[in-house]
Parts: sequence; C-alpha cells; structure tokens
Amino acid sequence: VRAGAAQYSADGVTWSEVKKGVVLSPGATVKTDSLGIVDLYLGKNGPYVRVTPDSTLTLTTLNLDSGAGESIVTTELGLKSGKIQGVVRRMSAASKYEVATPVGVVGVTGTKYQVSARGEFSVMEGNGYVKYNAPGAPTPTDFQVRTGYTFEPTLNNNKGGLIESLPSINEEIALAAG
Repeated sequence: VRAGAAQYSADGVTWSEVKKGVVLSPGATVKTDSLGIVDLYLGKNGPYVRVTPDSTLTLTTLNLDSGAGESIVTTELGLKSGKIQGVVRRMSAASKYEVATPVGVVGVTGTKYQVSARGEFSVMEGNGYVKYNAPGAPTPTDFQVRTGYTFEPTLNNNKGGLIESLPSINEEIALAAG
C-alpha cells in the first residue's frame, strides 16, 4: 500500500485490509479508497499492477502453464471502476493478458500501460488492443494501440479512436512502472 487504504475480498462479502505480504488468489477483488494506491506483484502474470485511488480490480484469472519449451501465461483482470497502471513482460504468442472494463476488453502485449474503467487505454511502450463496445453498436470494434498512443472511447461520436498520448499520461505510467 503506497498511500491511503485498500481492502480485499475473496468472496465479495468479507473484506480485509490490504497489507504488505498479503497473498491474493484468483477471484480476489481489491478496492482502494479516495487516497489509496496499491502495487500488486503478479510474478510471471505481470509482473506489476498499480491500483490507483477509487478503483476496484478483480484478479479474475492468473494461470501459468509450462510445457513444450515455453510458458503460457493467462492473466485476466476485471476493472470495475477507477484506473490501473502496469508493466507486462513479453510473453509467448499463446499467452494472454487482458483487462475487462464495463465498455470492452483491453489486451496488453509486453508493455507499460494504463487502463481506465471508462475504456481509455494508453501504451507507453509496446502494443495492445481494445475490443470496444460502442453504445448502440451490435458488435465490438477492434483497435490496435501502439507505443505513444491512447485509445479514447469518446472520439468519433463515442465510436472510439486513437490519439497521441499526453506527456502527463506517459509521466504517470513511468512513475508507476518505476
């Protein structure tokens, strides 16, 4: 816990204070207060995720399968509110790192990133993708996001689009990744 306070729950009913050294299992949810900042170490499933103030994040799936000379990593996070920042190592082509938000799914491939529950996705290094569920659209729209760009869901009359990331976003991601 870097600042403020945070709680976690394995069942969504019983909540406990997040403290250094607490081990969270798949299915656990972390909630931060208005000042809360929590850094989670996910090992080969990350390695790092920062949960920012007023955020709710569920560790949906954290799998690691080794075989045939490579490790296949499956990381699925659910961001219900707020924002996260993270660092993801390069993974095998069969691996997957995704963050589900209320408006779509963000995929991260070996990068430093930031995702908000509103659907914004910024890439400082590496690449990623967004499967965005635009209001009224029958199917999600796919966007590829590369280094230095942000997916912004409000662009193009809420159909989504890419813009160059603001320097302040890159600074925020770099600070979290440090």
